Amino acid sequence: MEDALKDSGLTVAQANVLTELAYSPGQSNAQLARVHSVTPQTMVEILALLEHRGLISRTAKPEGARAMPAELTKEGGAKVLTVHLAMRQVEGRLLSSLSKEEVSSLRRLLEYCLIAIETQQPGSDSGQ
Repeated sequence: MEDALKDSGLTVAQANVLTELAYSPGQSNAQLARVHSVTPQTMVEILALLEHRGLISRTAKPEGARAMPAELTKEGGAKVLTVHLAMRQVEGRLLSSLSKEEVSSLRRLLEYCLIAIETQQPGSDSGQ
């Protein structure tokens, strides 16, 4: 992904944050930090860089809360399209040696894995 994003000028972490905001706009620093498993301090740095580049905007809530929800700017939305194209290229390279049937099987198996993660209780034994 780093190689695929090189021309966009984004790091993988920055690309992930932009993508997250495209699907769930208005998230705070704390929310984004939790989603991406980084410290709030690290997320502050990521958001500051994205804001400085004009890819996101953040405004304080009028009720005086400290949270500053982040949203994509028009430029940020365009950058997300660049990120998606880069992701598609990586996916194409990863799957290029597989048949259509193998790709279908892989996707189905990955879906099963995601379902297992979502339904399994934290700390429970998976039996392995």
